[in-house]
Amino acid sequence: MKNDFVRYVWLKPCLAVIVVLSIFLSWSDYMDRASKNSVDGILVQAVSAYGVARIVNGTISLLQSVEISVPVIGGAAISPLEVLSPWNDLIDRFSILMEVSIGSLVLQKILIELVSTVWFQSIFALSGVLFLLSVYRPHVMRSSIWFKGFMTCFFIRYAILFVVLLNGLVDQGFIRAQTAHDITNMTQISASLEDAGSTPEEVEKRNTARQKIVLIEREKGKAVIVRDNIELQVQIAQKALDDESAHVDAVRKTLPLAEQLNAYSDNPKVAEAERIKNEKQLAYAQVRGALQQSDEVIAGFDRQIEVQRQTFDGRATRLLKAIVSDGREILDAVIDKMNAYIDSVLRLMATFVLQTILLPLLFFWCLRKMMLAIWRIDVYDIFRRTKQPV
Repeated sequence: MKNDFVRYVWLKPCLAVIVVLSIFLSWSDYMDRASKNSVDGILVQAVSAYGVARIVNGTISLLQSVEISVPVIGGAAISPLEVLSPWNDLIDRFSILMEVSIGSLVLQKILIELVSTVWFQSIFALSGVLFLLSVYRPHVMRSSIWFKGFMTCFFIRYAILFVVLLNGLVDQGFIRAQTAHDITNMTQISASLEDAGSTPEEVEKRNTARQKIVLIEREKGKAVIVRDNIELQVQIAQKALDDESAHVDAVRKTLPLAEQLNAYSDNPKVAEAERIKNEKQLAYAQVRGALQQSDEVIAGFDRQIEVQRQTFDGRATRLLKAIVSDGREILDAVIDKMNAYIDSVLRLMATFVLQTILLPLLFFWCLRKMMLAIWRIDVYDIFRRTKQPV
């Protein structure tokens, strides 16, 4: 009995400390920033992998479109590089998978934004205060609903953050270096096809251009993430402006009819509402301007990439000449190089499926299980069973 009473004495302070710390951590914004940085790191790699896959896909498609006329069989046209179709299909599927992965990462960022809004944090803090009041003043508001409500808000607030942070730790500790290596290997697929039949000077020139393209693509990926964040801010600012415009109209409707019809009326309530609306409109214009600037930055990166890609003009013609002159040897060399990088493509597919699909699904499954378990707990029954005299 004494041990039960000791547990009871310490139970309430421990609950109070947990609630206060969780609310403080929620408002501190530390975990939100860390989670966003973790998602951004994976998103940059995903965008880079997707961009490389589209380049490889475009290169193979271009080479497959090249036809040669064979006089021996009546001048019929054949496409010797159709042999690359299986690899092109694999890259197509990889591109689709990367689109799903990027969508999943963007969704995770949106969820983090939602649970870190002032409204949700206020609801979370309020649920914690009500729960503590129900613990320390059970005769006033004793009900298990306060405990269940707080724990539900707690898991919604922190579960996605914990999963994203854990995913980021696994990525940095075990996956990121290998993923970067595999993405580099994917760039070599396109390079192997483009360099076939080229002189050493042409290969060196294109290697320099490839290095520049990789750097530009990396900066473009960061710019795309910044643009997505700005676009979200634009949507929030637009909603705030619409709400404030509706509020101004509502305030006007509360005025007497004579003041509503008087264009020179200077009602203080309307003036204050108009002032807030103008501030919202200015904030909206600022984020819209930032979005346009971000679009211009991304367009500038695209132009730089296009300039570098002009180095690769005529690649199909060079490869075709090499095939005509050396025949089967060139085709075998191209296929061997493609086979050498298949493992990298498959490994990237498995990695992004794990990081962006399986782990989020595991998160939702665990969240559902925890919610069901929490709603079965009667915390006040624990108090009744442990509250015994010494």
